[in-house]
Amino acid sequence: MQVLNETRVQTVNCQIAQINQLNKDVRQVFLRLPEGKKVDFLPGQYAEIQLAKNGSSAFSIANAPTGGREIELHIRYVPDGGSCDEVTELLNQRTPLNVKLPQGECVLKPENNNTQIFLAGSTGFAPIKSMLEYCFHNHRQQELYLYWGGVRQQDLYLHDLAKEWHQQYDNFHYIPALSDAPESSGWKGRSGFIHKCLLEDFNDLSKNIEIYAGGSPGMVYAALDDFEKHGLHEDNIYSDVFAYAPRPTAP
Repeated sequence: MQVLNETRVQTVNCQIAQINQLNKDVRQVFLRLPEGKKVDFLPGQYAEIQLAKNGSSAFSIANAPTGGREIELHIRYVPDGGSCDEVTELLNQRTPLNVKLPQGECVLKPENNNTQIFLAGSTGFAPIKSMLEYCFHNHRQQELYLYWGGVRQQDLYLHDLAKEWHQQYDNFHYIPALSDAPESSGWKGRSGFIHKCLLEDFNDLSKNIEIYAGGSPGMVYAALDDFEKHGLHEDNIYSDVFAYAPRPTAP
């Protein structure tokens, strides 16, 4: 069993090593720490880019922790006149970035006998990718399921990578779904909301299952509500959403 240790938060100045355009809105950004520094984080944690005008902007770390100097981020551009535009300007200018990391408590649990299900919507795939690559790197043997959903096929911006994993690892299963694929797209996969697809395959979530969810608060809470109706205990679903967008408590 691998032991996932605590990590120390630090702020470091990172160079932009590489940027890949994954679809119209999402860029894969590799940041490199200074010589002599290494990236020490847990799969599922995130980094904060410090901004001059708009505070900071948080992005999940998308690569597995291997002790190197680089981190991978998946940055989606949504024009907002604020932090997103400022981050985009910094990336376009290849400006070195001050990054505070690692942060977040939604991390992969030590290996156990549970089936692990990873639920992702669009760029919610980033922390899931980190967790899965950690599982593969450490040869975890438990059953791993990735349910990745989007509106259109371009939202599954690393679809081919997930298909490669499906072919390479016997204990890994990839189930993509689109909620609004036009007939002309030629999509041959599942249709509908991704958490509904999960429930079609796992009707009873009461035993030996843990779920990691990455996506918007609306998606995660809709999934939680339906999963609890199928027996999932709230202690067996993990998401950063519960920390940064908690539901209001009843008066």
